[in-house]
Amino acid sequence: MIFTLYSLASLIAWLIILAMGLLVFLNNWKGAVNRAYLWLSVTITIWVSGCFMESCFLDHGTNILIDQFLYSGAAFAPTAFLHSILVIINKSDKKRPVLLFSYIMSFIFLAINIFYRDYFIIDVTRRISFRYIALPG
Repeated sequence: MIFTLYSLASLIAWLIILAMGLLVFLNNWKGAVNRAYLWLSVTITIWVSGCFMESCFLDHGTNILIDQFLYSGAAFAPTAFLHSILVIINKSDKKRPVLLFSYIMSFIFLAINIFYRDYFIIDVTRRISFRYIALPG
């Protein structure tokens, strides 16, 4: 296990995103905007924690599992962002079909990431000195 400047930056980003999400949610846990922002924060936190772990662990097999975890968060981040924006501008009810389609696509990407990984990511390689990077399929 190593710790680099990239690891530190990822760890700080993880802490800030998680803290902001919890702070906003706990401020008004019944508010739709607050819940949507927490969901966005959770998806990004999963992605950033994967980046952090990929920069710390040197084992190839471990990094394959970490990369799968990372892309699980990344599968939902665009949809969570769309959802939070629609809630902020008060259009989530009007755009419900678009939001439903986005969530379905996110679940499809998650399933591809878990069950058909070779079509999505072939391998992870240490192409740069400070972390493993996914090799697209």
